Amino acid sequence: MNSSQTGTIPPIEPDIGVLSLDLDSFEPQSMEEALSHTTVEHLQLARGRFLGQLMHAEFTASSLDWGSYNLPLLATGGMPAHRVTLGFILAADGESMMNGKTFQPPALVLFSEETELYYRLAPGTQWLAFQVERSLLERLGLSLQPGSAGPAGNSTTGIRQLNQNLQDTLAVLRNISVSGHDPEIPDPLGCIKEAEARLFDLLASAVASMQPDPAHSRLDRSETIRLVRFATDYILAHHKESMRIGTICCELDCDLKTLERAFHKVHGMSPRQFLTLTRLNNARQLLLNGKGKHSVTHTAMASGIQHLGRFSQQYRLWFGERPSKTLARSMHSGSKA
Repeated sequence: MNSSQTGTIPPIEPDIGVLSLDLDSFEPQSMEEALSHTTVEHLQLARGRFLGQLMHAEFTASSLDWGSYNLPLLATGGMPAHRVTLGFILAADGESMMNGKTFQPPALVLFSEETELYYRLAPGTQWLAFQVERSLLERLGLSLQPGSAGPAGNSTTGIRQLNQNLQDTLAVLRNISVSGHDPEIPDPLGCIKEAEARLFDLLASAVASMQPDPAHSRLDRSETIRLVRFATDYILAHHKESMRIGTICCELDCDLKTLERAFHKVHGMSPRQFLTLTRLNNARQLLLNGKGKHSVTHTAMASGIQHLGRFSQQYRLWFGERPSKTLARSMHSGSKA
């Protein structure tokens, strides 16, 4: 067998972990075994040496499959019986065909429980399938009709931004699966949980944007302010934790689309963006006020940030300096005092 497999399963919660598989030849049985809760058969459609990567992640209330292939394939099979699948085609070198629809990536795809997949993948395809219980989506006011199966979105500006955000999150998970202990990820379990929350929020928001407005979504100004005030206070109080925006919807008994629309109207950004900026600003305040008492690693994790490398990049982009520079200035001011 010419495949290599690596993985990490945090010992605290053995049901949570990430497993990756690299293939340097076409091995359909290995590909099928690597995918979760599905029975998918693969057929190579072009001559050449097949190269592929697969990743499977088990989370607390969902699972993820991701794949990248150099050659065109035909994939046929069935979706999970007890979960809906929020899929996304991240990249491909040309048109693909899924369940009778031709499309160009990036594209959102949706499958309800026990539906069938007939997917002709173009060369260079990268895809993901995020599987979650229907009840978690329904709590957010999201619906997926029985029998839904196939592409559901066009290549809009929002979809392209979603693509980049998903790519960033997938890269973190793959890094965990192949690197063992990475000094930039002090707490792999916490990082995996944060990745799950981010994936759920990104894909649920994409589904919400494509659905009709709920009948009760029109809020007057005072109701909008009240909704956003509660959500803002909740994020400020819980930003250090791994958090789904859907949790706020449940607390407010509010659908996701209504909350996101209200947040954009008041703050000019999504709740997930506000959470990210809250963490970054909290980290800066801790660095500035700590007089050098706490390291960059401690500061990031105390602010709910799990990946140190990405924290440094985002911090520099946002504040114009690396967190280590802020820390050094704080230490200098502390020594003067």
